Amino acid sequence: MPSRHRERLNAALQLAAQGQLDQALSDLVAALSIAEASGDPQWISLFSRNIGIVAEQLGRWPDVVRYYRLACEIDPTDPHIHVALGQALTAIGQVDQARRALQHSIDLARARREDALADRAEVLLSRIGDTSGL
Repeated sequence: MPSRHRERLNAALQLAAQGQLDQALSDLVAALSIAEASGDPQWISLFSRNIGIVAEQLGRWPDVVRYYRLACEIDPTDPHIHVALGQALTAIGQVDQARRALQHSIDLARARREDALADRAEVLLSRIGDTSGL
């Protein structure tokens, strides 16, 4: 099954690269459903992250938040996805939740010695309320 997941992901990413974002999003959502049915958390997280990225490019912020939250549930210790979630929450005006996501990402990143990511999240956190810099 992982090779089929990889094929689906690669095909959807190729569509996105060609600017066919709506079709890429649709294909990723379908692939996520298959991954969820197979119970493979690695692929569920990976598809969720990529759905979030494509939805972000389309400006579909509620979808961005939804799928980044799913990725966070599957992989709660990855600071990168918490940063992405914090940015998405900021974009839709949920600043309290955004602050929590960004602070959590800072804590995770520092624990993993990913100081550059923690520094980036701190900058984003400091800019909440002044969205001109995001």
